[in-house]
Amino acid sequence: MENSLRKELHEMIDNFSEEKLQEVYELLQEDELSDEMKMILDGEYEDYQKTGNVIRKEDVDKVIHSILSK
Repeated sequence: MENSLRKELHEMIDNFSEEKLQEVYELLQEDELSDEMKMILDGEYEDYQKTGNVIRKEDVDKVIHSILSK
């Protein structure tokens, strides 16, 4: 299962624009995630564990954009 998630993430990253890559990089460089981001990630992970489905790239873009815009 972990390899599948890793593969999916790599595929998403390969298709990101340079701007989106920069946003994700900055998000990952933060020392600590906000409580909101932790809650979102925990919820997505729980959904993934239950269903095996991952969120669509478009949805990831929206979540990242909304968090970085704050």
